Amino acid sequence: MTDRLTREEENVMRQECMRKELYKCFAMPAFYVLLLFSLGFNLFLLYDGLAYKMEVIHYDAALLKGEPALFAESYESDAYQKLDMQEVFSLAAGDVGYGNLTEHLIRKQYARLQKRADSMTEEEKNSLTFTGEDHLHAFLFEYYTKAICVESVLIVLLIFVYSLHYERMYQTEELVLATKCGKEIYAVKDRAAAYVSLLLLALLWTVSYGIYFVLVDYSCIWLSGISSSYNAFRRTVNGMYLCYYPCVTWVPFSFVQYFIANLFVVLGILAVVMLYVSFLAKKIKHTLALLMLFFISTALLYVVGNMLPVSGPLEYVCKLNPVHLVTKCGYWFMDYAPGDTYPIYECLTLFVWGTAGLLLNCPVHIPVAGQIPLLQEH
Repeated sequence: MTDRLTREEENVMRQECMRKELYKCFAMPAFYVLLLFSLGFNLFLLYDGLAYKMEVIHYDAALLKGEPALFAESYESDAYQKLDMQEVFSLAAGDVGYGNLTEHLIRKQYARLQKRADSMTEEEKNSLTFTGEDHLHAFLFEYYTKAICVESVLIVLLIFVYSLHYERMYQTEELVLATKCGKEIYAVKDRAAAYVSLLLLALLWTVSYGIYFVLVDYSCIWLSGISSSYNAFRRTVNGMYLCYYPCVTWVPFSFVQYFIANLFVVLGILAVVMLYVSFLAKKIKHTLALLMLFFISTALLYVVGNMLPVSGPLEYVCKLNPVHLVTKCGYWFMDYAPGDTYPIYECLTLFVWGTAGLLLNCPVHIPVAGQIPLLQEH
């Protein structure tokens, strides 16, 4: 007889191991408490952010369905007629000194945005949408989606830490590693934590966005351009109000396309979080130390991306981090600050950090000199 398992027995063992890991996660009440707390907080945001706007929202929706021409005439001028992206850059840069080469590169990006604004069709610029006076773009993407993104990160963090540290918390790690499934236990835990995270996030997103779109009637503007001049509002850079102008995206987006693109960026951020938490959870044995390291690292990345007084090429490097990407939520695929205003900022940030996370989780074992077998002469 042999202790070696057949392929069918190995598959059964993996399935049983996965079932047990999924049960551990689903049986943890804290995850459901966090989910309910997140939903409650989102309801509070809706009440606080939309309560005083509902009359205007329903009035605009009625105009959109009934007399769209009247809606268009109720706003005086095309916001694009006075749009100067170089002036926007000057306001955003403030007193920050840039070198000649860096300033040339940044102004080149703002010139591309100006060219993009000038090339918009009349249909895209004047498509009917809720006005900036209602601040619905800012509320949905800058506040509501950002809140959902942060809540999703916390849910993913706690599920991964709990799953990967379960044996350490109950002091059964050595026993589990000694079993036949022990060599693959962390890979199984990663998959189980990812499955549970995606399921809870699906519930969070479905309920949160479902309630929002029930309260706010978007039925007539799904295909309206997100860069419509009627979507102009007071823009901010690093938390400072600058000026009143529309959302100039690098490529044409309808509302539904922009909304879906935002969801994909959030998914990319969560994938990066999964990779790094998975790596750290396997290297750091103490759960509290792991959580402290995560939050301290997040705070440091926020300071580096938003508060560090740097300029020139270093500004591009500092802002190329996922925490600043979350901070930019509501301004994805458009201008926000000089150091992150270029077309591929969101994709490049996720690619760089995602690739680094994959490399950390797939280390290459390089043999040392004493382990390299020498050729023997026959």
